[in-house]
Amino acid sequence: DFCGKHIKGKCVYNNNMATKIKNRGTGAGGAKTNKNGLPYEELTELKEDDRYKNKETIKIKKKNLNKVQIDNQEFMKLSKGELKGYMKHHKKFNIKSEKTLQPDECYVDEVNKVINIIEKKFQQCAGSVDEKIQTGPFKIWFYKEQYPDYEIRYCYCLSDWFRSDKYKPEMRFLKEYNIEVFWGSDKSYVTNILDWIVNEDDSKKVEDVEQTVVNEINAEEE
Repeated sequence: DFCGKHIKGKCVYNNNMATKIKNRGTGAGGAKTNKNGLPYEELTELKEDDRYKNKETIKIKKKNLNKVQIDNQEFMKLSKGELKGYMKHHKKFNIKSEKTLQPDECYVDEVNKVINIIEKKFQQCAGSVDEKIQTGPFKIWFYKEQYPDYEIRYCYCLSDWFRSDKYKPEMRFLKEYNIEVFWGSDKSYVTNILDWIVNEDDSKKVEDVEQTVVNEINAEEE
């Protein structure tokens, strides 16, 4: 607990250093806690309600993993290293990957082979996490490399810090890559995120529309 340095065998205390260490992590990404002391990941975690039901617990390598039902669809609910463990167990992980991405919360649809990833970012002062919301497109690419048998759907759950005008370019950029943004403080957060998980990927709809237009143009030319 000593904050300072030794000079000629004596302990010289630095009160400023002690203050910095005490406050470290309470403003930026760091502790990611709200006023009640809950981590942001836990605060925004989906839990049982009228639409979301815990269905069963599956044990894989001494870890209890949850299967849940959202509306009429079943998903494996996984977070952090659970995703890799689950996929390795089913031999669906690219073992050549040099590192592993660990989602804050994700839902695997085994019927349609889709991994729905919720990346959570909490911030209340300027810091390095600012740039991290720009990394979504790379993470989608790398998740796909790790789990090639699955479609990757990716969204952000952000704290109100990112509502600032300075992040409007990032919001436009994410929209270009079909990455949805949800706000953890919204009263409709749970409804919005559940709708996103169970609905068809909008990018497919866009591709279908574009293909329809191309087909119509070709038909007219013929």
